[in-house]
Amino acid sequence: MKKFRKWTFDNLANRFDDHIRRSVFSYDDMQDLIGIVSQWFLKDKSTVYNLGSSTSETELRIIKYNPKVKIEFNCVDIDKKMLRKAREKIKKKRNKFFKFNFLEKDINKLNFKKSHLIISFLTTPFLSSSERNNLFKKSYKSLSENGAFILVEKISSFDPHIQDIFNQVTEEKKLENNLSMVNNFQKKRKLRGILQTYDLNKTLLKLKNTGFTKTDILFKSISFTCFICIKD
Repeated sequence: MKKFRKWTFDNLANRFDDHIRRSVFSYDDMQDLIGIVSQWFLKDKSTVYNLGSSTSETELRIIKYNPKVKIEFNCVDIDKKMLRKAREKIKKKRNKFFKFNFLEKDINKLNFKKSHLIISFLTTPFLSSSERNNLFKKSYKSLSENGAFILVEKISSFDPHIQDIFNQVTEEKKLENNLSMVNNFQKKRKLRGILQTYDLNKTLLKLKNTGFTKTDILFKSISFTCFICIKD
């Protein structure tokens, strides 16, 4: 079996937040929505996993909407530079309510503790199909009853014509936000054989087959789709 190559953003850590805002439609809206929705699942002594946490922007949004809730955050990323940047951002938020564990790990090899909320924000498109299935299974098993898995995916359209429109609109956004066409093309070349996207039905089927039968879309902007999955 061909080994699936890994992708990292460690050479982009210091400007990652700016880069993703220029690249991803409604990025801040989705992050705020995750923070708001987290209130339904977090109470004192809750455990949160952020899989592919990058600079821990999601943790900051959760803190914003749960300022007095005792939470243990497990910020998991394979990139050392990302975690270093995350520590810098989180430094001022450390207090008696919040504990942070910065874990430099491959999420495929992660052993989960019992948890109440798991987030994967545009991480799974960089996993193979089997790795994605395994991660969904481990997440489901880790969650406590009525815990939630919030998944942000890049979803392909069912229709090639509509997908072409999505692609062109996304490229226009990048141009408007002064992202280099050359750098964008170079990134696409590096992602060949790595980035894996599926349509809505296949993604929902994968989630259902790994245990998540209570699933819906929280938010969608072009291809970028935020799912909420609750463990019964």
